Amino acid sequence: MKKYFVLALVLVAFAVAPVFADITVGGEFRAGAMWEFDEEQYSGRLDRARLYLGADINDYNSFEGQLRADRFKERTDTRIKVDANGDPVLDANGDLQYEIKKTAFDDSSKDDNVRFYLYRFNVITDWAKYFGFDDMVGIKTKFGYDGVTTFDKLSYTIYDIGGSEPTLDRTLAGKINFDIMSIVKPYFGMTMRGFDDMQGKDVMELVVGTGIDFAPVWFEAYFGQNGEDDGGRMFGVEAEFSMDLQNDMALRVAGVLEMANDYGDDGDEWTYAFKVMAGFSAYGATIDAVFYGEEDAIGAVALSASYDVLDFFGIQAGTKFAFSDYKKDLAGDEAFLGCEFGIYVTPGKNMRYDLGYVIANEDVYDPGTGKHAYFSSGTAGIGGMNYKAGGLETMKGGLYFAANAKF
Repeated sequence: MKKYFVLALVLVAFAVAPVFADITVGGEFRAGAMWEFDEEQYSGRLDRARLYLGADINDYNSFEGQLRADRFKERTDTRIKVDANGDPVLDANGDLQYEIKKTAFDDSSKDDNVRFYLYRFNVITDWAKYFGFDDMVGIKTKFGYDGVTTFDKLSYTIYDIGGSEPTLDRTLAGKINFDIMSIVKPYFGMTMRGFDDMQGKDVMELVVGTGIDFAPVWFEAYFGQNGEDDGGRMFGVEAEFSMDLQNDMALRVAGVLEMANDYGDDGDEWTYAFKVMAGFSAYGATIDAVFYGEEDAIGAVALSASYDVLDFFGIQAGTKFAFSDYKKDLAGDEAFLGCEFGIYVTPGKNMRYDLGYVIANEDVYDPGTGKHAYFSSGTAGIGGMNYKAGGLETMKGGLYFAANAKF
């Protein structure tokens, strides 16, 4: 039923298109598959299917929308039982009551159901332009159905292992963005998520931060809060130095530190994770590296390299390995996690095909959990797709093919 509603929404959007001054339509598609010959198994993944819609309402207002198609699988969850008013149901002793509920969750490695759903729909207003002071400072608001996040700017290598900026749950949300001299860019976002199973009450989420864009340096600091309790807080900072050098060369160095305070017995206990990244490109070649660590597992490295042999053809390779606590606790005391190599073909702008082979260290495979460190620890490259674990985590490597398109 929901997919028909989304389809109807798209048709309505195109029907009212003449009302708007300018309509933009775009999208992305990424899909791939892997074949493991020794075990005679394969896994396919619809990695991304998106449709972007945008329109100008007038000189000061616009809207943006995004539709997605993903594979979903049903699962059962234990949740706090609530009454008709949304209040928790307590027993005679005053304890919370629980019930089993079935929900759908995104698991693109499973071939269960593909559903279309509304991912984002916002109205954007340029207040500084409307009141005529946009030459001094920028002020824009965004309000609608969305998940508020930070700038989420830094991502290196075809792996991008570990770490994630705070993204508030996708629901009714609002965000205000400031722009001071195109250098200092503060923001504040908030969602009205309603009832929270962990906290047993209605909660409000917020994220506040600022970016500083002073070339060649980028800096951002942000804070996220989930509800009013001690848990559910996140603080992060990130910085990047990026410079174009002579003779078509470029250098990037960056770092990200994230601290989280999750729910538990001690609300003051913080955990941390960090990434250090570096990249260099010259004469059609690119080399990237990421070092990742967290409080209980420091020591994972991802390396990737690519070279444009021709305008439409190139080669790429990458590897992941571990050391220190990460090697001991998460990789079975093995340093080498896996590698991959392959080719890519770009028949025109915004279209790319990848073909290659993955070799994974079988000694890191854990039959008890059904996960392989090469895939389950962060992400693996797989044709530049940033493949998540999914069904690939039980595989020890193989031949892969992927298609990537933007329009």
